[in-house]
Amino acid sequence: MATTVKRYAGQVTNSKADILSAVTNAHIIHSMLFHNVDGSSRTLTLWLNDGTSRQMISVSINPDETYSYDFKFNMESGDAIEAQASVSSAINFWLSGVEIT
Repeated sequence: MATTVKRYAGQVTNSKADILSAVTNAHIIHSMLFHNVDGSSRTLTLWLNDGTSRQMISVSINPDETYSYDFKFNMESGDAIEAQASVSSAINFWLSGVEIT
């Protein structure tokens, strides 16, 4: 069994969409960072989809602030992380973890 460090980054849209698409190998997510680059507070909602989309959090992030989700969790093959922001292009994200092959 091998592990590979993985990082994913991008922007959250204003419609529910994958920020980490259905993985083909198991992952352990170590942290998720979300930064509001907009001049107003924005809402971020996250779901873990393991065949059923389940809300993990909904949080308001102030302008120029970073929200850190530091709870480790496992993802199996086919799982995805979905996100939605109240406004497109207002929240940048970075995910880090390991892929297990």
